[in-house]
Amino acid sequence: MSLKLKKRRDKIVSSPKLAKKLRKKNLEIERYEPDINVGLTEEQIDKRISAGLNNYKSMGSTKTISQIIIGNIVTPFNILIFIIAGFFNFC
Repeated sequence: MSLKLKKRRDKIVSSPKLAKKLRKKNLEIERYEPDINVGLTEEQIDKRISAGLNNYKSMGSTKTISQIIIGNIVTPFNILIFIIAGFFNFC
């Protein structure tokens, strides 16, 4: 497989919206029975990618470390504890 094809394949990302569109179109999926030692041909791979039938996920679905920390510290329970602690501190 050439490096150019690999890069092109890595840029193609499947999304839930694309899958929904494909279901609406009633796309008929061609099933392949490749040899287990050989796998799909380049042409078959390109057909599946162009139809949106791949396993790629977008990388934007994760949170940053700061978002995780803030999300775990700023909770309704912690806010209540801080309010109660502040109230008893002033009394």
